[in-house]
Amino acid sequence: MQRFDSSGLMSKLHVLVFAFVALIFSGCQSQVDNSDIASLPRISLSEAGTNFSLADIDGLKFVNADSVPWAGYMQETPENGQIAYFFVKGHDIQLASPHVRLEYISKSLPNCESEEALIEWIKSYFVTPERKGKVIGEGEIQTLDAKTVKITEIAVPNQQVDDSLTRSRKYMAWAYVEDGNQFVGFNFTSVDSASYGQEFGKFQQLVRSFKAE
Repeated sequence: MQRFDSSGLMSKLHVLVFAFVALIFSGCQSQVDNSDIASLPRISLSEAGTNFSLADIDGLKFVNADSVPWAGYMQETPENGQIAYFFVKGHDIQLASPHVRLEYISKSLPNCESEEALIEWIKSYFVTPERKGKVIGEGEIQTLDAKTVKITEIAVPNQQVDDSLTRSRKYMAWAYVEDGNQFVGFNFTSVDSASYGQEFGKFQQLVRSFKAE
């Protein structure tokens, strides 16, 4: 009588069980809890082909770009321009106030074909020997419609350009969410490290709340 060797079968079963458990665990890990923003009121935005909505985040005030004093001095084209602003409540509408600027960016523009290309372009502008900027943080978050988005944080010091011009210290965070043939850019800026740290979470919530429509 031929003896049945169960060792090979048990080994295969162990491998299958391990793979199944790993698959379940990885699935649980990939699920992101956005329940804190999913039920909030929404703000719908549409500009130059973009069509999306964001949550009305507590502590942020929505401001149309037309209502921002310096917006008129920023050149806009069908490929790139401002969408709106969000100011931290309790602060005036000023450049020095912590705020988030939204813009649309066409993929057809140079260095704008991908999220990675946009981030590298930002770094090439601020993280240079001239500007002396430093990357102070990099990470990823997930939006309500399951887009994985990179967040890049950069700090630049005060800089005396000439006798009449001094660039202020800035703490900035950047994120680019793909929306069809364009990106929606989020730029959070603060001139104070303390307020940057306090309000950074609101910026993250705003990006996470993105949902294409």
